[in-house]
Order: sequence, then structure tokens, then C-alpha cells
Amino acid sequence: MRPWIRTALGLAALALASAAIAATPIYEGSAKGLVLTAGEAKYERITKSRATRPSAGKRPGIKSAWNATYQDENFLSISSADLTIYVYATAQHALRAYRDACKTGCSAEKRAGQVRFKTSSLTHEGLPVAVRVSTCRNLYVAAIASATDETRAQLAFNARYLVGAVYKKAAQVGMGPC
Repeated sequence: MRPWIRTALGLAALALASAAIAATPIYEGSAKGLVLTAGEAKYERITKSRATRPSAGKRPGIKSAWNATYQDENFLSISSADLTIYVYATAQHALRAYRDACKTGCSAEKRAGQVRFKTSSLTHEGLPVAVRVSTCRNLYVAAIASATDETRAQLAFNARYLVGAVYKKAAQVGMGPC
């Protein structure tokens, strides 16, 4: 096969793959529609669930935004998680919001399939905290987990689980896979 034919075939395959990715459905619903129930989040209850307004750097292209706080509590410990979901008009808007988030203190960007994410582990008011900021398609999802009796690794797992559960819920209602 001549080199120019191989190059042309390679470019055609790349164009088809790019078109297939671009044609994959985005999430068309509201951010509230992706909020996890307490059971889905694996927490006892939701203590707060409300519409929210993104910071200025995350507003371009926003269609809807929601924040939910989950909590487990007993006489020995308190465990909580904060989940923020933004739905954007396009994947480019969601990526811009993701890049605006966690500019300092987060890990370098990583990928798992189509999901881009950054993480952070810190201490707030004496408690360990795990942060996970992510984007896939036209969604931006962030989770912050803290507890009085869990390790940083357990908190990182909790934040990762919440983010993944939101993407799974979006896929169940028609968004392309992450």
C-alpha cells in the first residue's frame, strides 16, 4: 500500500472516531434530576438540597446547578459529604468550569475513561477532608467528604463513589458513557 493511501485511511479513521465521540449524547436534564437519594449516596439522610449559583468562572454556559449535603451521625462520629452538580450547554463549557476549579492544592489532572478529575486531601477545622472535582461530557461534578472517624483513603473513596454514582445516573437517562 502506498504511504499516502495509508495516511489518508488513517486520517479518515481519526475523523470517524472524532465524529462518533462528538455525536455521543450529552445530558439533557436538570442538575436536580441527578441528585442522589440518601440511599444512593449511602448516607442516612440529606440535610440540604437546593439550587445553587456557580462562581463567576463557572457560569458561562450553565443550564442548571444543584447542591446536596448528606450526613451520617451517631453518638461516636459524624460523616458528611457535599455534592455539587452543574449541567452545561456544551462539553466545552463544562471543561472550562472544571479548569476553573481547584486551581491550587489539587492533584494533576487524571482520566478514567472520558472522566477528567482532580483530587485534594486536606484538613478543615481539624477534620480530614477529601475533594474530587470532575467533568464528563456536559457535566461538572464535585464531591467533598469529611468524617470524624474515617481515614483519608476512606474519604477519597467516598468522594469517588459519589461522583461515579452521578455519572452512572446520567448514563441511565441517556447521556453517553463516561
